[in-house]
Amino acid sequence: MSSPLLDVPLLDVRGLSKVYEIRSTAGRLRGRVRAVHDVSFQLWRGETYGLVGESGCGKSTTGRALPRLVEPTGGEALFESRDVFTLSRSELRGLRKKIQMIFQDPYSSLNPRKRVGAILEEAMTIHRILDPAGRRDRAFQMLERVGFSEEHYYRFPHEFSGGQRQRIGIARALTVSPELIICDEPVSALDVSIQAQVINMLRELQREFGLTYFFISHDLSVIRHISDRVGVMYLGELVEEAPTASLYAEPKHPYTQALLSAVPLARPRGRRERVVLSGEVPSAANPPGGCTFHTRCLFAMPRCATEVPARRTVSEGHVVACHLYEGAVA
Repeated sequence: MSSPLLDVPLLDVRGLSKVYEIRSTAGRLRGRVRAVHDVSFQLWRGETYGLVGESGCGKSTTGRALPRLVEPTGGEALFESRDVFTLSRSELRGLRKKIQMIFQDPYSSLNPRKRVGAILEEAMTIHRILDPAGRRDRAFQMLERVGFSEEHYYRFPHEFSGGQRQRIGIARALTVSPELIICDEPVSALDVSIQAQVINMLRELQREFGLTYFFISHDLSVIRHISDRVGVMYLGELVEEAPTASLYAEPKHPYTQALLSAVPLARPRGRRERVVLSGEVPSAANPPGGCTFHTRCLFAMPRCATEVPARRTVSEGHVVACHLYEGAVA
């Protein structure tokens, strides 16, 4: 992992929460969905932080809340010591030049009516970067950097494959020279062979441009390959966080153990004890009290239903929210 360039993290998220209101057709409030609850983590310059969990656990909401594509309900996100959640519209526009996103669907994230060149130059135009000739030259440079030639500048998105469109999305993010790129499941819609190409490209670009990644995925193999540290989410909460090697070698939270036990082994004759969870994921509109995982946990105790577990450090950089580690340093 790249060493932090400063003692202050590039991004420091504290108590991030997002609640959606459920309303009837008449506008009457029917309930609330707790998509993200009290999530905290730090992201250092030059590293890749992977966020993993089941579908619907709040990963994408977390990623979209950081640049305020989704307005958070609570918490703060300090980017270079400035709270993103309190910035004005004009201040936020300036900040978004430093924080870019790569989206899950490489087709819907590209305007089908615009040629690739116009798509790449749009962000530079918004942020008033370079003159028209300079923007054109930079678009050519970014296309070449992700494996295209100048002729692709004039094509439309529908003329490309899914993997090629995702590379266009990567090039678009790079045109404004960002410091942080939020990757929201950027390879989940691609074939496995294409996934590897895109992941390797992202790692090369990170080394070349000194980028920092917040990488969201439900694929534990992809997360292991690209991440320096990993956070595990369950029902909108961060239940475990650790350096990648530590998490995969010795997962602590029962949910993380169950997730990793389901990953296929590369060796056909290899064996791993499968942890099978019972029941369904509770509704985010009516989450259980105490530890949200206790309804499916094999080690649940009576206190798990009533007491929210504190985040405890069990080893260097390894934090877990579970009552099983009561004796660990909080």
